[in-house]
Order: sequence, then structure tokens, then C-alpha cells
Amino acid sequence: MSIQHPKIEIFDTRDQLDGVAVDRISKMLGGQTCSLFMSGGSTPGPVYDRLSEIDLNWRNIYVAPADERWVDEQDKGSNARTIKETLIKNHARDVNFMPMKSKHQTPDEGALSIEMNYQQLPRPFYIVLGMGTDGHVASWFATAQEYQSLMTRRDKFLVAPIHPEQNEITGAYTSRMTITPYTLHMCQKAVLIITGKEKLDLLTSCLEQPDKHLPVNHAINILKSKLTILATL
Repeated sequence: MSIQHPKIEIFDTRDQLDGVAVDRISKMLGGQTCSLFMSGGSTPGPVYDRLSEIDLNWRNIYVAPADERWVDEQDKGSNARTIKETLIKNHARDVNFMPMKSKHQTPDEGALSIEMNYQQLPRPFYIVLGMGTDGHVASWFATAQEYQSLMTRRDKFLVAPIHPEQNEITGAYTSRMTITPYTLHMCQKAVLIITGKEKLDLLTSCLEQPDKHLPVNHAINILKSKLTILATL
């Protein structure tokens, strides 16, 4: 795997990282009609909070989860819940939101419905990513039975169901929906937010040893120079 190292910016404080992340994301969105895929979890929340205070033409912007646990929005693990609580308020209260969860019992049953909705999202695409301590991004878990086939698929589907093995990182959330590598290919720009020494050390190791073949390696190889990495210890 050939990796072109993206630029990594390391900040002294989380506050500095959040400020720069908000500036970069708001500039890439601009005033155009576009879609922003947003990762869940605890890391990007403070960025989304501050992003909601930026006066953009939010009515033209569509936000959608980059991945989703197959739970209702009332569940604390719902990424839709995280995005709505942290972003959809203040100036961003009128942003368009596309859920990544249907009423179907399983992500496999709901995949076609979600795919049809995501195909309606306006281009260009942008994305905010996080990374787990195991190197996963956007629910691309190397332990999932679908992982290898997902990384090598060549169709133009935007989403796919995935079922990672249960561990301390996934918790009980082993039924999920996630974007495909094709979706990442279609993104014009991306911001990867890294917090903590453990994650930064792992990312640095992945960049130096691309044969690790962790999910983050695949994401970096797809995005190349379109990716900005913002990190803090």
C-alpha cells in the first residue's frame, strides 16, 4: 500500500485544536450547497458545539452520520443524537439532517433504504473523521466479518452494514451502518481529529508502517492530500 503522508498539525491544547478545526470545517463548507458526513463518539462533540456558533448558510448544508450504531436516537450510543445535541442549534439550527438509521430491525434490512436516502445528498461531499485506539474510523472495524470485502468493493454504494466483534471499544454496539470507501473517495476534503497520546502514537506508527493495514491506513490512502489531521496530546 502506497501512502502519501498528509500534513499533521499538533496543538498544545484541546481548545486550540477545536478552534482550528472549526475554522477549517467552516471554510471548506463555505456558502455552497453541500453535504458533511460527521463522525460520532465523544471526540468531535466540542468541535460541533463551536461549529454551531458559526454563521454559515446552514439551510444549504446537509449533515449525515459517517457511521451509526443500529439503535434509536434515544440511545446514548446514537450518533444522530450526538450530532443533534452538539451541532443542530444556534446558527446551525436549520441545517438539514439525514439519518443513517431506519425502522428496520437490522442494518442489513435497512441498508437499501439508507442507501437510497444517501444517494439524494447533494455534492460536493466533505467529512469529519475520528479514530479509535484500535485504528478504526467510521465503524470500519478490522474485526468485522465484512471488513475485507468492504475495503475491496468496487461498486458505487455509499453505505454498508457492518458487524464488528464485541470488545471494549465497540461495547454492545455490534450492529452498525457505515460509509463505504467509495463515499470517502467522493469527499472533496476531510478533517481527522486525534486526541490523546495513545491515538497519536498509533497514527504516527500507521503512517510510518503502512503495511499495518489498519482501517485508518485505508482512509489515509483514499484521501491522500485531501486530508488534514489535527491532533493534541
